[in-house]
Amino acid sequence: MKKMQVMAVILAAGVFMLSAFIPAVSLAVDATPMPDETKTPTDVEDGFTGNWIAYSVTPLKSGTTSRLTPGVRVKVTPENYSVDETTCPAPNYSIKTVTKKDFLQGNTLPNTSLDFYEDQFPYLTTGCKGVEPAGLALVSYHSLAGLVDGKLILFEPDSGVSVGGLDVTTDLVSESSEQPLYEIHGQVPVIQDPSAEKLNALLKKAVTEELDGFKKSFIDWEIPPEMASYVSFMWINYDVPLLAPQMASIRFHVDYYNAGAAHPNHYFKVVNFDLEHGKLGELKDLFTDPAKAYEFISKFCKADLTKPDLPLFEEGLEPKEENFKNWNLTDKGLRLSFDPYQVAPYAAGPQEVLVPYSELRGLVKKTDAFGAFIAQN
Repeated sequence: MKKMQVMAVILAAGVFMLSAFIPAVSLAVDATPMPDETKTPTDVEDGFTGNWIAYSVTPLKSGTTSRLTPGVRVKVTPENYSVDETTCPAPNYSIKTVTKKDFLQGNTLPNTSLDFYEDQFPYLTTGCKGVEPAGLALVSYHSLAGLVDGKLILFEPDSGVSVGGLDVTTDLVSESSEQPLYEIHGQVPVIQDPSAEKLNALLKKAVTEELDGFKKSFIDWEIPPEMASYVSFMWINYDVPLLAPQMASIRFHVDYYNAGAAHPNHYFKVVNFDLEHGKLGELKDLFTDPAKAYEFISKFCKADLTKPDLPLFEEGLEPKEENFKNWNLTDKGLRLSFDPYQVAPYAAGPQEVLVPYSELRGLVKKTDAFGAFIAQN
């Protein structure tokens, strides 16, 4: 089996994980060839609409360099198209299907281009002059791609949001290596408020620790010789279920693959921070009787996750704090996220449970910032 065919199998195994947790950007497309058919601007939401951030910029010819760098931002709406600070206020969009060969314009893909495992994909022409890239290809569930001066630039959905009147922007940490062969990039949330300075430092540390740990994993990882040319990767993005002047609750989604493994994997990492007192929140501090609370949460999760088609690993739901380490506050309830294998087989993907605040009010400690929030909502 050819290398890219194997990569397609490996990456396809991870689609259900990433697509479930990437920020809301519709990726529904018509995969049938339509070389002459175009769509109106109102149809641009078929995969392209949204905010995107460049995670890779690669010259396609040896000996060339790029003036572009990871972190370039693209925004696509029916009304306008922008790249960083340059905006095209009246784009003339059209969408057609192109082949990989036509998109690359005779260039050869670099070995790190994991996303190009389809032979054809939708291509958006913007009709904008003076804005590059002027066209974008939806090359996978995860990426848009453009060509600028012979350089391949890959974009993923930007996790930045506005929540509760506060803006969260994204910084990007990106790196690649040829020996061992890997690609890593992490989106770092930056809360645009002076009171969040300490939190922002913690969030950057949370991302860099995971990326550094991935790089260190190669010290003891033996890559089979026949897979030496396969690309390992780690991608990190985030969502912000709650952001208020007094607290923030953030969840990171970490997807990774080490060449030689059977498939990619995924796990969560959360940061809950008391902005008023400048400290991290711990689950045990929310409750007057943590042991009693864990018993209740355990039973609630078992009932919620019990489904005919979902084999349940009940040991992952025992009333222990470590089983509920991935917790977030939302506007509706306490959200608990479970990594693959913790409560169900890998094929079932990561699981999550939302416990309504009304179920927890009698258990929380009202003197704790997070507990008080639960009691009031």
